[in-house]
Amino acid sequence: MSPSSRLLATAMANPRTALMLLAVLGAALGWSDAHAALPTVDLPEGIDGQQVSQGDWLGAMGGYFKKGVTILGLIMAAWGFLMVVSGAFTKWRAYSKGQAEFADLKEYMITGAIFTVFLILMVTYAFEVFS
Repeated sequence: MSPSSRLLATAMANPRTALMLLAVLGAALGWSDAHAALPTVDLPEGIDGQQVSQGDWLGAMGGYFKKGVTILGLIMAAWGFLMVVSGAFTKWRAYSKGQAEFADLKEYMITGAIFTVFLILMVTYAFEVFS
């Protein structure tokens, strides 16, 4: 008895094994390369702002690092802005309930505005350093 006929006999005896055998055979027969006409991806600018030449993987990694830091800076700025707005709503709720003074609300709003402006300035400065 050959190994393939032994496997087939085992598969016929157990439906779970037959299903697994069909899945493996389907994956093996359906496995092929995709031959789609995909567009070429433009390489990013390098750390120094110059266009990266083809095959320069170190320059491309530097460009991707630069883009990643830029996105991280934007995410951190958005998170900081959301925290200031969330805190302002919390302080307004406390003021509405009578748990906080109007001076506390003004102090938080002024401090939040200064923090937001400072945060935007720091993110802008970080972008200029990388450009």
